Amino acid sequence: MQVPPTVSRLTLFLAYAFHLIVPLIVEVGFRPPYMGEGGDFPTYYYALRQALLGGSPYDLQALQRLSPWSVAPFLYPPPFLLSMLWTLPLSPRAGLVGMFVLNEVLLLGVLGLMRKHLGLSRGGMALLLVTFFPLWDNLLWYQVNLVLLLPVVVALFWARRRPLGAGALVGAAAVMKVLPGALALYWLLRREWRPLASVAASVLGLTLLSLPLMGPIQQWSYYTGTLLGVAGGRIHDMGIRVSISSEYNHSVLGVFSHVWPGPSPIAPSGLAVAATGLFIVFLLAAWALRVHRGCPPEFGMASMLGIISIASTYAWEHYLVLLLPAVVLAARGSAPRWLLGTLYALTVFPLGVLLFVYGRLPGQPSPLALTPWIAGGKMVGAAGISLLCVWFAKAPDSASAPALEPKGLGSPQAL
Repeated sequence: MQVPPTVSRLTLFLAYAFHLIVPLIVEVGFRPPYMGEGGDFPTYYYALRQALLGGSPYDLQALQRLSPWSVAPFLYPPPFLLSMLWTLPLSPRAGLVGMFVLNEVLLLGVLGLMRKHLGLSRGGMALLLVTFFPLWDNLLWYQVNLVLLLPVVVALFWARRRPLGAGALVGAAAVMKVLPGALALYWLLRREWRPLASVAASVLGLTLLSLPLMGPIQQWSYYTGTLLGVAGGRIHDMGIRVSISSEYNHSVLGVFSHVWPGPSPIAPSGLAVAATGLFIVFLLAAWALRVHRGCPPEFGMASMLGIISIASTYAWEHYLVLLLPAVVLAARGSAPRWLLGTLYALTVFPLGVLLFVYGRLPGQPSPLALTPWIAGGKMVGAAGISLLCVWFAKAPDSASAPALEPKGLGSPQAL
């Protein structure tokens, strides 16, 4: 995947304008009904208010009574609610606008940090803005992936010189959406105990900070009930009745459910579950082998972030936003450019655009027959980019070394 090292500021501005104007047009006049009004934002907005009223934000019926908009089950850890405190003085509509603006500010922050510290060129920024279509889904669903991605990106370039700070940021991301906690596996495998202690301290501190919103009994109920249910794949009991083989689900289990359908749309087959387990074990083993042999922490952790983007029961299009650091670092590594470009094209295929356009063209055949292949391509692309990121990792060059590691680049740990 050849990317021009630099482009003009005008080109970069036009790329950002393209990224922004399409979701704005969809939001104003063409929002698909299945997205609901406000996407996932009403769930966040009213979960906080339900907690402040003394109720449980995990009670879907209570949320539905509170919200005039459609809401989904709230499945995030209790400290997540701290990230929504800024919505307290806002009406639902004003909060929706605020979430849209916040996501754009966070995106610019993530891209700026990756440009300064992870080797993203200005040309790479333009390419991502124009072609990384999951960013559109993240905007239109009013999702929080960028809220947790920003501290994770900081943790990536702090991991070398400020491991305690990096651990604290990984812990903060973990109490936002649980899965980023898997980044701590890098330090566990490398037996680096100080950042692991920092992760634990961050999780504990933010949990204590969220006690005024949710008491200890409610928090305990989440970790022993809701979280275990999500981890065990029992999320259909919590109100999510979407087919595992939905055209928008590119998780490993979702893809294998196309190959071996289950007894019902929400129940995977035993073969699909077994194949999913074997594939994820393969990904983790390949990742662990490279990390054990030694690779820079930013590559190892970005790779894990990509793996977890496809590991849960459902992995929607906006989950792929978590793959951004792995894409940037894989491009900086020594992976074959043709292979990286192919995997990138599979990952960012604009499925939403395809379905949107076909839905408005009379007499056109349905593209749904292609969606299992598209979902499979996205899963393979995300998995492949994650492995390329870690297996073709390179130590920082002299140009980026001061921002990543002020000394010790010649040591075995840096190779």
